[in-house]
Amino acid sequence: MLVDSHCHLDFPEFAGRMDEVRAEMASNGVSHALCVCVSISGFARVLELADTYDNFYASAGVHPDQEDRGPLEPSVLCALASHAKVVAIGETGLDYYRVHGDQKWQRERFCLAT
Repeated sequence: MLVDSHCHLDFPEFAGRMDEVRAEMASNGVSHALCVCVSISGFARVLELADTYDNFYASAGVHPDQEDRGPLEPSVLCALASHAKVVAIGETGLDYYRVHGDQKWQRERFCLAT
């Protein structure tokens, strides 16, 4: 059994293509997928996928590389994570790959989430 532990099937390029995506997963032996949330506003789309497909699961989180995503409230993440199909908190953490310089705001936001 293979599991895609980090995918973004809620992104626009996958809209209307779930039959195709699921067929491709099956043909490659991928039995389950964790649809990783990148913003609080996008959580509904991630959760809808998890609720629609029995082999899809969701995470609740905010990607760390965009400062303009607004404040992160741990209580909001905990409430979102209480859904039965949510199995992880994420995106989260520190991500210096796409951004440069001092990312103090990332460290401050990450500390709020712990």
